[in-house]
Amino acid sequence: MAGLTIENLTKSYHGVAVVDKVSFTVAPGEFCILLGPSGCGKSTILRLIAGLEEQEGGRIMIGDRDIGALNPRDRDVAMVFQSYALYPHLNVYENIAFPLRVRKTPAGEVDRRVREAAALLEIADLLPRRPREISGGQRQRVAIGRAIVRNPRLFLFDEPLSNLDAKLRAAMRVELAALHRRLRATTLYVTHDQVEAMTLGQKIVLMDRGVVRQIGAPRELYERPANLFAASFLGAPPINLFTGVVTGTGAARTVRLTDPPIDLGWEIDTVAAAGEMVTVGIRPEAVRIGTGPLRGVLEHLEHTGADTILYLRLGTARLIAREAADFSSPLGAALDLDFDPRSLHFFHKGQRV
Repeated sequence: MAGLTIENLTKSYHGVAVVDKVSFTVAPGEFCILLGPSGCGKSTILRLIAGLEEQEGGRIMIGDRDIGALNPRDRDVAMVFQSYALYPHLNVYENIAFPLRVRKTPAGEVDRRVREAAALLEIADLLPRRPREISGGQRQRVAIGRAIVRNPRLFLFDEPLSNLDAKLRAAMRVELAALHRRLRATTLYVTHDQVEAMTLGQKIVLMDRGVVRQIGAPRELYERPANLFAASFLGAPPINLFTGVVTGTGAARTVRLTDPPIDLGWEIDTVAAAGEMVTVGIRPEAVRIGTGPLRGVLEHLEHTGADTILYLRLGTARLIAREAADFSSPLGAALDLDFDPRSLHFFHKGQRV
């Protein structure tokens, strides 16, 4: 088992850097998520690691070995694609066996590995079938099995669940997590889906426009976002963001929101001086409905099953709150509310303070 180290990795297309001096590590046996919006460079990083694209700078290390100059077949990585990439004329057995046959693995060893992988993925009864005869979830298991039989030092997953429906994606997340616990394989997994990232990852590398915005455990990124991008990207429903101005001096500095015009009476520790602007982030679950000095007008309700999402107006600003499933109130009602001061996030020039 080996870890992955990326140092100052760089890749450009037509003079535009799509991967800009990216650095991060994946510990041996760790399940790491590359998370970010479409076009942020995360899939390009996977292709650079696999050798499907040529890097322009930096290093890619698996264990203590620099693989950047090696041919793809010599890098000892296995990649699972979004499109499954199965051979339609081969049955499931032959699709899983294909990478072993290319390496001229003895027939007995091929058979043993294929059947072990099929049993692990619970697709042993599908081995005689062709891809067109099985479901999308089963095809994804076959693609994963083809990676497993190689016993690589590193697994790469490129949005493997995005072609599945919501119910099957949820089931496959559970299966992937259980598979990782059994294999304890070093894994780098690309997704734009924050639910996948939060539920599967032991570590998240959050990217935007080719650069890393924050690295940490899922709860760390959600509870202590390092910047406005991290705060706004993670969270459903999204975080509420308001503009405020610092008032007072020294340890007595507080923040006054400009819209709605509200004095937050809690002292803050910030590098911003009196009169400077800050952004205040308030997660929907940190809004307390039914008590407090503030008042909002209820404009819309969404019952999601386990929760009720409230959309309120405070002056000209809008606020999203999360309440229990049994919450009920007529639209247009004026509701008293307050914020949990322990859950507020303050940002100065885009960075957490």
